[in-house]
Amino acid sequence: MCVLSMVYGEAVDRVIEALSSPGSWYTVRVNTLKSSIDKVEKYFRCLEFEVKAIAELDVVLIKVLGPFDVPELSKKIVVDKLTAESVMMGANVYAPGVINMEGVQKGDNVTVTDPKGRSVAIARAVIDSKDLKFLRKGLVAETLVSIYKLPSIRSLDLYLKGEIFPQSLPSILAVKALNPRSNELIIDLTASPGGKLTYASQLMNNRGLIIGIDRSPNKVETLNENVQRLGVRNAKILCLDSRYADLELKDLKGKVDAVMVDPPCSALGIRPKLYDELTEKTIRNLSEYQRQFIRAGFNLLKKGGRMLYSVCTVSIEECENNINYAIEKLGMQLLEVPRQIGDMGIVTYSKYADKVVRFHPHIHDTPGFFYAVLVKDCR
Repeated sequence: MCVLSMVYGEAVDRVIEALSSPGSWYTVRVNTLKSSIDKVEKYFRCLEFEVKAIAELDVVLIKVLGPFDVPELSKKIVVDKLTAESVMMGANVYAPGVINMEGVQKGDNVTVTDPKGRSVAIARAVIDSKDLKFLRKGLVAETLVSIYKLPSIRSLDLYLKGEIFPQSLPSILAVKALNPRSNELIIDLTASPGGKLTYASQLMNNRGLIIGIDRSPNKVETLNENVQRLGVRNAKILCLDSRYADLELKDLKGKVDAVMVDPPCSALGIRPKLYDELTEKTIRNLSEYQRQFIRAGFNLLKKGGRMLYSVCTVSIEECENNINYAIEKLGMQLLEVPRQIGDMGIVTYSKYADKVVRFHPHIHDTPGFFYAVLVKDCR
């Protein structure tokens, strides 16, 4: 892919290979509002998974097993790309992700495939195909064998009780770099499903106020469910288009301590990735779209307020170019942030590259990710 070649040059094949797998470790964040590192670590050890903890980040890493062969059976459930990428990791099949399960009866063992016919798992159907149209959210099939093996995180007691949240290591580090404080007003402009918002609340010790915004009613519903499940009490959730949040929330304009801008992106860094069909034009358009969120966040910030900009992608347009825009067009300044893991940005495309953080899948064994913390000119 040309977009990846711009960043990785001769290493692009290694990057694509890394993106096709989930990496060696799966990250769950421990919700210290309800649980502890020790409890979560022991829980996964009892499930006979190898784990290691990073206590200062409230993280437990779970060793990913595989890859395993997945046989092809006569009956199939076809799921969308995102669902397939979860199911290949051992997740169960839920109604929203199912494209077709014609002829499948309850109790059948089936092959789960992506839209292109690639087998990702063997599962046992828990409903008949005729019942799918009546099911909005429920379980469709339980995964028995998948390409990679992990616990079905969202089925675990720890997850259901709000003690853990699956969240990538770079995403956790990004929130940590923002340094949310307990007396602050923070706005998360694209908050669903709530990973960054709930971690910020955790770091704020459930104090201050964090406003989470999303424009999709379904995403807001998911966000509210996660906020409640994780015991977050200092959050207010709003359903509106974040690109115009500075106009909708006029009373807060110029008064916000920090904003989190994690806008819709090309998701080129997400792993495991079965395939991508994005064009360079799509990515250029996304970059322009993302700048609308940056501008809204900038207008909401008080002087000296901080902005976390993060994306789960690696394209120059969505990463360095958007930081260049925030600095050169809006007058923002980059803050020095700890680079515990990760590299600096791509110097060829930004003179500010030494103050941003990039994660490369083939080097850091993480998703591809980018973040920076900027400050609104306080002069």
